[in-house]
Amino acid sequence: MTKYPSKPMGFDFDEALKSLQAGQPLSGKDGI
Repeated sequence: MTKYPSKPMGFDFDEALKSLQAGQPLSGKDGI
């Protein structure tokens, strides 16, 4: 999979993917 920048628009894709893969909701710090 393509490696996205850490925070292209203030959103941490890597952390988001980890959260999704772990089956947990995204944290507030991810801005969602």
